[in-house]
Amino acid sequence: MLGFTGRILASQCNSCTLYRTLTSCVTVPKSEYVIRRQRLAANIARDVSLKFDTSSRHLIVLPSAELQYMAYHIPYPFLQDSNFMYFTGLKEVIGALMLAITIQPNGITDPCYTSEEHLFIEVRTPHEEIWDGPTMSESAVSELTGIQCTSSLKELPSFLRHSSKNATLWYAPLMESESDKRPLNKLVLSEIFEIKDTVRKVCSPQPFIDRLRLVKSENEIQCMKLAATTTADCLIKTMKASRPGVTEDFIRCKLEYESGIRGITLGYPPVVAGADRANVIHYLRNNHTIEDGDLVLVDVGCRLEGYTADLTRTWPING
Repeated sequence: MLGFTGRILASQCNSCTLYRTLTSCVTVPKSEYVIRRQRLAANIARDVSLKFDTSSRHLIVLPSAELQYMAYHIPYPFLQDSNFMYFTGLKEVIGALMLAITIQPNGITDPCYTSEEHLFIEVRTPHEEIWDGPTMSESAVSELTGIQCTSSLKELPSFLRHSSKNATLWYAPLMESESDKRPLNKLVLSEIFEIKDTVRKVCSPQPFIDRLRLVKSENEIQCMKLAATTTADCLIKTMKASRPGVTEDFIRCKLEYESGIRGITLGYPPVVAGADRANVIHYLRNNHTIEDGDLVLVDVGCRLEGYTADLTRTWPING
């Protein structure tokens, strides 16, 4: 089991092992995630204080993304919820982050408050581990995030019921359609419904999150730059390999290969459109042959630490 934990921890650590053999590994350090959580708590505390809100107890709940399935037991590649990743750095299927804030509103911009961080994580059964592998242990999650209070996701409902009395609940569900039908969001929403008579009110923290994410740190800027330059490198390699008679899918596979050997993934399915198929904005079939004399349009972007580039280039397939 220790071996499994070590491999999970290593894979979570920003996919650096292979990537650093080709270029310097750019990451967002744990300390920055800690600061982000502190700023979110401070900004909400300041806003509450300036509005003379008499609610002293505030709970912020941020769920992780959940696996989506293309068929029974066959999942799509997992993509973490951007808000959850922004505050934790975790790329795995985890559970939910909760910040419990106690505020003494005083009408000033620097109120007195305390903030406690809790992370509720999915724990797989031995049978589930045979199929899907083990999840990260609580100690591994704490080491990666700096959040000391980690518990099983099963404890989230009881924690909400215990901590929500006369509190303001700040809940940011997944930003997608029908998110209320997803198991994790359904669990949280059902608990909110159960405790609705005990909470003071329910608010969205999204405006506070948006303001934080609007200003990029130096680490974020470096991630974005490297995602863009890597995308450019992949495009140049693909242009050199293209020739009349190849398929659009060949171009797609070449892009995936070039990003893969650099240790990062594509951020979205690339558009590879030859000839007049380039007039379709989101052309994703990529199943036609590109003939001599055709132009080929490619829209592609590499993703690094959650930051995705977006480049579009057009070139003649015959050079």
